[in-house]
Amino acid sequence: MLPTKRNSHYYDTRIHLNEEFISHDRLIKCGKRKLGNRLLYLYEVHDLKLEEQKTIFRKREEGEINDEEYSLKQKQAGKFLIISNYNIGKKEMYGLYTKRDYIEKLFDVYKTILDADRLYPHDNESVYGHVFVAFISLYAYCKLLKAIKKADIDNRF
Repeated sequence: MLPTKRNSHYYDTRIHLNEEFISHDRLIKCGKRKLGNRLLYLYEVHDLKLEEQKTIFRKREEGEINDEEYSLKQKQAGKFLIISNYNIGKKEMYGLYTKRDYIEKLFDVYKTILDADRLYPHDNESVYGHVFVAFISLYAYCKLLKAIKKADIDNRF
C-alpha cells in the first residue's frame, strides 16, 4: 500500500467513485480500478474537500496560483489515491491506510514523548533493557489513550 503524491500521473486514470461509507464521522466516496498488476484506490473525503477548496480559492484571490492551477487543484481537492497489489475492499483499504497513520504517530510518541531514540548503551544488556522499558512505556501509553477515548474525554487531554 502506497499513497501517491498529488502530482502523480495515476490521477489521470479514470476511476468512478461508486461507493460511499462513513469513517470517523466523515463521508467518504471511493472507487477502485485495476491497472496492470496494480490496483488504484481513489478516495474523496468531503470534509477535507471543502477545506482544500477554500484554501485553493484564497490562493487564487491572493495571486499565488493562476486560473489553470486553480482548476486543476479544485478537481483534486479532497481526493487521495492509494496504489496497492492487495485486492481487498475499498473500505478495508481505507482502514489499513488510517491504521498506518496511527502507527506513524506512535513512532513519533516513542521518539519524542518517551525519548526512546536517545540511547547511550555500554553493552548489549543495556540496549535490551532500554528497548524493553521503552516498549512497556509505549504499551502503557496506548492503554491510557484507549481508556481516555473509551471514557469520551479525549477532547480534554
